[in-house]
Amino acid sequence: MRNYTLNIRLAAVMVAPLLLACGSDNTGGGMNYVTVPDCGGAANQVLTTDSTGQLKCQALPAGAVTLPDCSTVAGQALTADGTQPSCTNLNTVDAATQTLLMTLSDVEKKVVDYGTQLTTLGTAPGSQAAYVGLTTAMTNGRITYTDANNVTTVGIPAATNRCVKEFGSGSHMCTVFELYYSAAILKNLVQNMNNQITPGGWAYMQSGRSGSANPMEPNNGLADNCAGYTYTFAATDTNQWEGTTFQWAQDSSGVNVVKFFANTLCNVNQPIACCR
Repeated sequence: MRNYTLNIRLAAVMVAPLLLACGSDNTGGGMNYVTVPDCGGAANQVLTTDSTGQLKCQALPAGAVTLPDCSTVAGQALTADGTQPSCTNLNTVDAATQTLLMTLSDVEKKVVDYGTQLTTLGTAPGSQAAYVGLTTAMTNGRITYTDANNVTTVGIPAATNRCVKEFGSGSHMCTVFELYYSAAILKNLVQNMNNQITPGGWAYMQSGRSGSANPMEPNNGLADNCAGYTYTFAATDTNQWEGTTFQWAQDSSGVNVVKFFANTLCNVNQPIACCR
């Protein structure tokens, strides 16, 4: 425990209450001020009042605890061991306590430093999602979903809602990169080696091409995902966007691979490939 200087010496338990008579001489009622006697000049003297309320010094009675005068040595303060008061140097503790205090100070500093580093790093990315299955519900390239509150979502959010409904929280439409990852770790896809995934499911691919029919906004990443799955093809319109579907199927050599069909027309009904 650290010790701090006491500016007023402790009075004994029996010290009388301090009473100042208002209006009398030397009590602050007139133009004079209270004179506080210095009780530190004699041993075992404490500040008290007499029967008239005047301040005075009085010796402690016999048998009372002796209060040492810690003001005679600079940098000392009054303390006690539970039975006897004594003087001790300020901020002085035993070696074991000092070690603990230094350790605590070091830990506090590290906590602050690590907190600063974590704030700088920000939130870490979650683990990579992998394929969990195809929805039983089919949809064209304009994906919609109406919930129990009759709220309708369109596009990627609607695809998420459909996947969540069938595969649980955290599910969403797979990206082509998540499907690659699923194949790389043989996650779920390998279970379909002898039962190929047919038909393929809608997957998200950010377009890196103009498409086969010179679509509108060719450089805005809409040509391979039915404009964020908000579009269904009509022969008379000029958008001409297409979507991407995937299959886990055999190639010409008989090996199962992830196949992507980037020219799937947006008016074709397909399930949604879901990852979680």
